[in-house]
Amino acid sequence: MQRTAFHTHNRFVGQGARGAVYADPVRKTARKYPLPESAGNVVLVSNAASVTREGVVLSALDHHPNMIEYVSHGEVDGQPYLETRLIEGKSLKDVLLSREGRYKPLPLLRALRVTDDIAQVLYHVHQQGIVHTDVKPGNIELAGRRAILTDFEGAREEDQFLLEEENFKGCFVGGLAYCSPRRLRGLPPNRRDDMFSLGLVLSFMLSPICVLSDEEAESCPQGVIVAVDKKHQALAVNIAKLQVHKTVRFLIAGLTYPEGERYFPDCQTVSRYIRYITPKLRTIPQRVSGLYGFLVG
Repeated sequence: MQRTAFHTHNRFVGQGARGAVYADPVRKTARKYPLPESAGNVVLVSNAASVTREGVVLSALDHHPNMIEYVSHGEVDGQPYLETRLIEGKSLKDVLLSREGRYKPLPLLRALRVTDDIAQVLYHVHQQGIVHTDVKPGNIELAGRRAILTDFEGAREEDQFLLEEENFKGCFVGGLAYCSPRRLRGLPPNRRDDMFSLGLVLSFMLSPICVLSDEEAESCPQGVIVAVDKKHQALAVNIAKLQVHKTVRFLIAGLTYPEGERYFPDCQTVSRYIRYITPKLRTIPQRVSGLYGFLVG
C-alpha cells in the first residue's frame, strides 16, 4: 500500500478484508485506505473500487446516531480513501471474544439494547432503499451505551446484486457465518436478510454455539445447500436451548425464520417489541444455570 502523509502522522487502527484504517486523534476521524491486491488471486473488484463504492453509499445516506458517521471520500496521492468520524469503543466481536478466544456473553438486557440500536439504524437505512448485507459482531462498535453499525462495503439497493456478483457466478460479497439461507442460495439481498443476520447476532450475544463460523460454512463438503441445512438445523436446536425468557426466544425465531415476517415485518417492529418486553424482563430476575450466570439483572 502506497503510504501518504495521513499514514505517516496517524496511528494504525486495524484492517478488514479490503482496507486498512488509520485514526487522526486530533480531528477525531478515521480513514480507510485500500489494501494492495494479493498476487496470484483473481480480482473480481479491486480493493480501491470497493473503498470508493462504500464512500458513495455512505455519502448518499442520511445520517443516524447508530450508524458510522460519514465525513468525506475521494483521492489523495492517487489513492482512494473513505473518511469517517472516529469511534471510541470496541467491536462487539472483541467484547464477546477475548484475544485468547474465550467467550463471554452479554447480560440479556444489554444484548437487547444492542439489538434495539442496530434495528433502529437498519430500519433507517431500509427506508432509504438500501440493505447492509453484512450485519455481524465485527461490524458493530460499542461506544458507551450506544451500538454503532459500520462497514457498508457490501451495501446496495434492495434486491440488487453488486457488479461482481452479477458477472461471476458464485461470487459472494460479505461474510458467510451470519448471512441468510436465501442469500446462500444465490438470491439478491433484501431487508429480511439483514433481519436474519441481526437475529443471529442476538443469539451469539447470549450463547457461543448459535452461529456457524465462516470456516465451517465454507468447508461444507457438498456446497452451499449443505451450509443452508446446517444453519437451519443448528439454529433450531440452539434457540430451544437458550435459557432465556420465552419472549426473547420468540424474537430470535421471528427474526430468523420465514414465518416470522408476519410478526416482525420490519426492523421498526423489532425495536418496538424490544422496548415492550424490556420493562417486563426487568421484573423477572431469573437465574440461568451453567456458565452464563445472571442474564437478566
